[in-house]
Amino acid sequence: MLQLFTFLLEKFSLLFNFKLFGSSWSDGDNKVAHLIPDILPVLTLDRKLIGSVITNTRLIFGVICRCATVRVDTLEDFAYGSNILVNPMDKFMKEQALANEDVAKRAEKHIGASL
Repeated sequence: MLQLFTFLLEKFSLLFNFKLFGSSWSDGDNKVAHLIPDILPVLTLDRKLIGSVITNTRLIFGVICRCATVRVDTLEDFAYGSNILVNPMDKFMKEQALANEDVAKRAEKHIGASL
């Protein structure tokens, strides 16, 4: 049974690597929204200062204080130049993945919440 599963998984991965199945995802304007711990919004309202690069110290204090911001970065900045992979198996699931705006709205609801 395990050999059959391994065989099928290998064949599916080959099909997707050769891009026989196209992607139906929109590009999202090359933007990525992500929730990141940050202490600075608690200390200041200066958006220029808050928008700067988050240091490890800001990150650690943000985790300790359970404070976060929703940041929107370009895809290249978020991935640091690595290849972006979209999981093609998402199309085969019963429940489709949420749209970009829905993900961002859900993330904004959890600002300051500990999950």
